[in-house]
Amino acid sequence: MRGRLLLSNYYQTIFKMELIVTSQENLAMIVKNAVSEAVGVLTLTTKKEEKKNLSLNEALEFLFEKGFRVSKSQLYKLTMENKVPCKRFGRKVIFDPQELQGWAESRVNANTEQSPITIAVAKSATRKMKGYK
Repeated sequence: MRGRLLLSNYYQTIFKMELIVTSQENLAMIVKNAVSEAVGVLTLTTKKEEKKNLSLNEALEFLFEKGFRVSKSQLYKLTMENKVPCKRFGRKVIFDPQELQGWAESRVNANTEQSPITIAVAKSATRKMKGYK
């Protein structure tokens, strides 16, 4: 009996629990406030400051985060051919994030449009595949 009493006291000191009696609405409000506070702290710590200008390496990282994969040499070549929006200061190349994102989205949209020939070939392949079933 003494062992149980000591063990009970041990757990009470470690897990100092309190029993709170509340309504369902009040509990929902408490949980909602706690979660929003936790999420607010999380977004404040993980949110990066958006820079106004990006270097070549930062532009590569920015494009990669947006789902547009391009190699460093390919991006540099596009800047030399003036096919990507950028500014030059001597040998340094600077990118504006909004312009870069717009350029990447226009490239993705241009690549997703299908020509009439592509559509015709796809329809023909679909008809042929139906015959094999």
